[in-house]
Amino acid sequence: MPFTATERSVCNKIVFDFDALIAPVRAGKGSIRNSTSDIQGLLNTTSFANEATINNAITSLLQDVDDNLPDTSELNELANLINNCDYLKGLKPASLVASSINSAVSKIDALVNNIGTTLPEFNMGNLASSINDLLFGNIPGADQISSLLQKADNLIECLSAYCGGEYPSQVSDFTQTTNELYDDLNIVSSPVSPMYGQYDMQSLYNQAGVSSEDQAKVTSVIDSVDLSKATAITKIDEAVGGIKNLGSLV
Repeated sequence: MPFTATERSVCNKIVFDFDALIAPVRAGKGSIRNSTSDIQGLLNTTSFANEATINNAITSLLQDVDDNLPDTSELNELANLINNCDYLKGLKPASLVASSINSAVSKIDALVNNIGTTLPEFNMGNLASSINDLLFGNIPGADQISSLLQKADNLIECLSAYCGGEYPSQVSDFTQTTNELYDDLNIVSSPVSPMYGQYDMQSLYNQAGVSSEDQAKVTSVIDSVDLSKATAITKIDEAVGGIKNLGSLV
């Protein structure tokens, strides 16, 4: 069946969509590459602490994070603070709490970096967690680089399979671009891999010759930092919901 004008118009749209899809990925490339270099440097030079020391530090971190997050049992105290602080007067409590996520994440960064002065594993964990924020949009408003790259893969597949073979140069150029971005960002590119779209920490471990025991320590730190941020977002959302339910504090 001949390739119709309508099909061609849709295929042209697919072609023009590619640059817009990839633009946020390119924008985040420098930050991720710098963090990757820093992680690799730490992996190459760190003498890893024992597991008990890492676990105790993780427990301390999670408690410190919890102590710095809003509590739905303290909403009246929040309202009193806003009403009696000239700087905050006139602000809506719900909006104020909702806007605190960036400061909460910054506080988590500071807590993790403080531990990192004696335990470099936490510096690695913080760097890797920040990469995860960019890849998966963990922080509100962040681009989801991993999802965008996977959409680009789907775009190329569609262009190649369903656009009548009229766009071979675009398919080739787009494929080369995405492959280079996967490599530059150290992201697993194979759709058949269970790690597809995820940051490839394993390749960094392998390059540095890190033992499986020490890999597990760093991975546990990464997970704890990711958990801290997720907890912050959840607690802030709960506080905002609680304020709105009170009505008079909104």
